[in-house]
Amino acid sequence: MKNHPPMRRMFLWILGCFFLSFSGCGGGGTSPSAGEPALGPLSVSCERATDSGTSLGNILPLYLGTAGDNSSTVCGSAINNPCTDVTICDSSGSNCQTVTNILVDTGSSGLRIFRSVLSNTTTLDQVASPGGDPVGECEAFGNGTYGDWGPLVYAQVRLAGEPPVTLPIQLIDPTYAGQYTSNGNPASSNPSCGQTFTPDTSPSNASFNGILGVGLFVHSCGTLCAQSIDNGVFFSCSGSSCTSTTLGTCEQDQNPVPLLPTDHQGVLVSFPSSITSPEESATGSLILGIGSQSDNTPASGVKAYDADQNGNFQTTFNQTTYSSSNGYAFIDSGSDGDFFPDPQIPNSGSPDYYYEPSSAEPLTATIAPASGSPDTTVFFTIQTPPTQGSGFSDGVIPNLGFDQTGGFDWGLPFFFLKQNVFVGINGQTITSLNATGPFWAF
Repeated sequence: MKNHPPMRRMFLWILGCFFLSFSGCGGGGTSPSAGEPALGPLSVSCERATDSGTSLGNILPLYLGTAGDNSSTVCGSAINNPCTDVTICDSSGSNCQTVTNILVDTGSSGLRIFRSVLSNTTTLDQVASPGGDPVGECEAFGNGTYGDWGPLVYAQVRLAGEPPVTLPIQLIDPTYAGQYTSNGNPASSNPSCGQTFTPDTSPSNASFNGILGVGLFVHSCGTLCAQSIDNGVFFSCSGSSCTSTTLGTCEQDQNPVPLLPTDHQGVLVSFPSSITSPEESATGSLILGIGSQSDNTPASGVKAYDADQNGNFQTTFNQTTYSSSNGYAFIDSGSDGDFFPDPQIPNSGSPDYYYEPSSAEPLTATIAPASGSPDTTVFFTIQTPPTQGSGFSDGVIPNLGFDQTGGFDWGLPFFFLKQNVFVGINGQTITSLNATGPFWAF
């Protein structure tokens, strides 16, 4: 077993508005290189799918450890790794393939899948830059030193029994446009994501086949990347030469949930019972929509906590309040533990720095909306994780914490603790919660 750093989109701290935009869709295209997918038109519909009239369900299964479709060498090889299945087709709805072991990440936006797990990528039209060349994306997480590199392509995505939606997705491929080698080393003096960037290289290396980003915001970047050419995210690639480019919001990879006809308000991450001790496996649900159906309607007593334009609210711990003004505070299913600083709790030291108190350590923190009130007290526990050899011995560890300075990242243990956590997408209003996204609710 191994742990991941927090799967946090680094650009959320510097981007402004992420509202769903139907503008910025131009036209154009050019011929692809040999062996690459064809270039599609520069425009793709940002509008919601048309309801097919028959819903087959809005629930995606979540599986952790040895449960469900997990493989011991993919999602099941990492702790607290909530994964699901997604069906990918080309933009015409043909050549469909269901891909398992897709990490569910409420800390990012967009779908990205390893090129190597798709049986046929040549039918997926590539996204073209304003200049007509294919687009590569540098998707950085955490502190910006690791993440995913690869091209953007158009695909039809099917989530559970929802109508299919067509949108740009990223194919994870470190070797794309000759920027990195297959083992993640820079292949040029100035690769797109930088010399110190470490790209995911394979499903076994990353412990997932892909990432389904269903976070607070619609687009992976938003208006900044549509307006600023030096955005560090999107690159126009010709051969092995990639240069920074702007990219309209309709051409950017995005959270597919806002495109659903009925269940577009956000998601509910749900576990059927409170997980309080280490287990080999666990199951839960990713329920699409908020307040749109009986299975995603918030119960009485659920409160919403709004986030700011940087994706942060407030968390006060050990008399320090963390927010956008002095760091970060957020909830993220892609983080395998809670990440926060506490010098009083012993930790394992380099490289993991997981907390290992001599006995269960009860802790208290206060969560408040970015707007300031009302707040709520969270009682949680940190325990030394069970280990076997050089790794952890269980696939699900509910009281896992890591020493990390600079803020408070409530990871998957928070979802175990609360059982039901809603993620409200930017601009979506939920009347019963008296809240407009971005927000979390529990």
